Amino acid sequence: MRYPARALLAPVLLLGLTACQPQRDIYGDPRVDLEAAKIDLMETDMAWANAASAMEDLELVASYWTDGAMVMGPGGPTVVGKEAIREMLATSAEIPGFQITWEPEGVEVGPSGRMGYTWGRNSVTLPDEDGNPVATEGRYLTVWRKNLDGEWKCAMDIWTDDPDVAPALPDSMDSANPAVGA
Repeated sequence: MRYPARALLAPVLLLGLTACQPQRDIYGDPRVDLEAAKIDLMETDMAWANAASAMEDLELVASYWTDGAMVMGPGGPTVVGKEAIREMLATSAEIPGFQITWEPEGVEVGPSGRMGYTWGRNSVTLPDEDGNPVATEGRYLTVWRKNLDGEWKCAMDIWTDDPDVAPALPDSMDSANPAVGA
């Protein structure tokens, strides 16, 4: 039995069309280059750190947050929304000797490439009651989301001060994890 050429053309065309389709992740979204997304997010965090350290352009610093972002620092209220964050920035910039710096140490990006987080070390310098600068070292975790323009924006910014002395673990935790204290 002989097949007409047209009958063979349809499967070949179908195969060609499906081969040209982008690869999809488990959610049906086009696959992204996660390593490139991690580099992009790390570079974004570093650029934000440079802008915040200089504190010369508060709008630039604020531009890294989403409109509904949340900021949670030690000993203070949660700041919610870009307008409240702008007020926080303006108040901080008016404090003589105020300085904030951070350095990202790591980055992760979710499988869709639209959410990620960075973490690292930070330092906040404020004057004491005599006006002398006092730096408080800490750690941070920042949750990022890509906006519709493909830009990384901070959705949640959390940091904590390093403890003056490392707290002792409860005995129950020491026995549960033999590596603790080793």
